[in-house]
Amino acid sequence: MKPSDFQAVIAGMSGAKSKPKSVSKSRDAEKSRQEKQSTVEVASGIVGAAPPPVDFVEPDPKLTPEEAEQARKRYLLRRFWISARGYWGRGGDRRAWPYTIGLLLLIVINVGFQYGINVWNRAIFDALEQRNGRTVYVLSAVFVPLVLGSGSLVVAQVFLRMTIQRRWRSWLTSAVIARWLASGRYFQLNLVGGDHQNPEARITEDLRIATESPVDFIAGVINAFLSASTFIVVLWTIGGALTLTIAGSTVTIPGFLVVTAVLYAAITSTSMAVIGRHFVHLSEEKNQAEAEFRYTLTRVRENGESIALLGGEEEERSGIDRTFAHVLRQWALLTGQHMRTTLVSQGRVCLRLSCRFCFALQNFSKAA
Repeated sequence: MKPSDFQAVIAGMSGAKSKPKSVSKSRDAEKSRQEKQSTVEVASGIVGAAPPPVDFVEPDPKLTPEEAEQARKRYLLRRFWISARGYWGRGGDRRAWPYTIGLLLLIVINVGFQYGINVWNRAIFDALEQRNGRTVYVLSAVFVPLVLGSGSLVVAQVFLRMTIQRRWRSWLTSAVIARWLASGRYFQLNLVGGDHQNPEARITEDLRIATESPVDFIAGVINAFLSASTFIVVLWTIGGALTLTIAGSTVTIPGFLVVTAVLYAAITSTSMAVIGRHFVHLSEEKNQAEAEFRYTLTRVRENGESIALLGGEEEERSGIDRTFAHVLRQWALLTGQHMRTTLVSQGRVCLRLSCRFCFALQNFSKAA
């Protein structure tokens, strides 16, 4: 059913009242047109200058199911980014850029404080070894500002990060709700199947994840990159070179601590990416099952009177049990994925201990 047909039906129903049918239909059509235009203006004002992509894209029949799924994910990602990036556009939040720039500055300053704490740690132990009392007293006085400054930066960083997430979610939720209510989409979505089932769960839970996770991920990547760039220089300086004798030949590895750290990160990251490649899909399926279970319970509550009059408790209980059984099956699959990723995480700890033991054994053999 098209939006115009739906509006015509509503106008025709209201025309059965005492007023003339043609006058009532024209007034209702004009009112509906004004409401639709107002909703679209609100949506366009929220989204910003960049319009969202088209609502439907027909998949290429030549694609395999796997290729079609990948194309669908790429399209959804592009659609989300076009709609969500308006938060930093002309029609977005005025505080978006100040908060974002402030968060980046705090991350950089916090990495500098962490580097300063490491330098302080080396200096204090050198002074204790040399029994230099004056230096120990000076460094002890410097320690308190370092700790207070680092703690304050972390707290401010959490505040800005969560504030960006909260305001971005508020802005994007308003945009999505405006588009959902426009042109009778909230009614039409009940007539067709697809990924838009349980829109109330999509609007609440999916938008929360879609605004929290990107901010956490980008902040974490920037922090990790700056920390790695800073401390790789330290590892290269203090690590020295590792000399190995293999089949009578001497092999020297410069900056072996840096090489080991890079190899360790590559092995563990690759293992986690391979083992956890189905994690997102299983999490999505489990969340969808949870949303369907909540919807089933809500429907029973809202239609409680008719169910009680018709004596449909057994039928409803059967439907609830089937929905909950689907939740348990998806939960079991997600549990297996958690077990595999935990195995990789624990193996990473064992690999780190093995590397430490090998290097200690190498130094011990050289000393002997």
